[in-house]
Amino acid sequence: MKEMYSKIKAAEENVQEWFKLLIEVDDVYFVKDNVEYRLGKNLLDVKLWMLYIEFLKQKEKHEDLLQVYSKYCRFFLDDFDMIEKYKSEMIKYGPADLFWDYVFDFEENENDEDNSMVEDENKDESMEEDHEESNIKVLPLNKQLCSTFYKTFKTQAFSFKAPLIYYILQNADHRILRNLFKSCKYFFFKRPTPICYRLKSGSEAKFNEENLVLTFSGNNELFVKKTYITTSIDIRMCFTHNLLETFISSLIPRLSRCDAKYIYLVFQNLSFNDFKFLVSHGQVVQYEMIGGEIKDETNAYIDLEKIMKYFCNIEKLSLPEVKVNTDTAHALSNQNFNGKISDFCISSIFGEPFDPDELLKFCVKTRDEKIRFRMTFNKEFNAAFVQNLKQIMSDYEKSYENTDISIYLDK
Repeated sequence: MKEMYSKIKAAEENVQEWFKLLIEVDDVYFVKDNVEYRLGKNLLDVKLWMLYIEFLKQKEKHEDLLQVYSKYCRFFLDDFDMIEKYKSEMIKYGPADLFWDYVFDFEENENDEDNSMVEDENKDESMEEDHEESNIKVLPLNKQLCSTFYKTFKTQAFSFKAPLIYYILQNADHRILRNLFKSCKYFFFKRPTPICYRLKSGSEAKFNEENLVLTFSGNNELFVKKTYITTSIDIRMCFTHNLLETFISSLIPRLSRCDAKYIYLVFQNLSFNDFKFLVSHGQVVQYEMIGGEIKDETNAYIDLEKIMKYFCNIEKLSLPEVKVNTDTAHALSNQNFNGKISDFCISSIFGEPFDPDELLKFCVKTRDEKIRFRMTFNKEFNAAFVQNLKQIMSDYEKSYENTDISIYLDK
């Protein structure tokens, strides 16, 4: 057995050879224990699943076979061929006493009269309850419930110690927070953080489910307090309004966190700290900033590479006026991006010329299958540099399909 153990350990990288050695031990329980332990560490090992199922068929371990089928088909719900095979085996050898509720209709034991009687009784009871509920009049909301909300919470006794619960609560993302808030109001009392899926501007202030609409002229402090923005921000300042370019920046102190992946801002000015608050989570997919500006505490524009380091997952990007320097293109071409960019637009660029070949490298490295690439340089930018860059990018555009590149110099 010691000799077999050494062979089995040595063959772990080759699942087929490893499984073949397990069978040579000639012990069904030994095979089951080792295979299920290995599957528990990697449920995606489809080859091992198939070998195991075939082994149980050959050994005629029908109860175990159905159990394994049920596990596999619950994990790989889109493997319809295996579901059909499972159904065929269940009809042939079933029913099986599964460890969980039935998912597939063929798993149910049609001959189990007791179960059917219980189900019928439950149906009758539920119908009676539904009939009773239909006759209950729905009373209007008692507004006193809101005034006494925090007075009626109960301190909870957890299995975990308080510091661990506090850590979980303070570091939870919006998915976990939702579940905690649903479980009891104690958690909301400890961290009163309203969750907002989408924040947008509109003509009427309202909160519908997790969508918050704010007006430019209203008292938004009534609606925003420690709010957590999870997905989308859409602030569109129109010319018909008295321009309120600090609208979003005035809200940021009243937000607790922002994980928005889709951000659309029109005529909004941001400090660099405001900008980082909105995007530093690193998951932004679409960021469109039409007009407005991003400046630091000294009222200076931000270098493009300092902005781009927060956009490792960006797919669509539109920026207002930004600054570039001699190292900008090198920094961009060396940055790691997870997403593929389909739209890249900067409306006004000023500063120093950079390496155009490195910018091309950045474009090639990050582009999606189809790309629109726009860069407009300030009229005071080096005209010879812009012309050279335009030629380089134009040559690339002609070489590849689905490539739309425009380089402009303001007049």
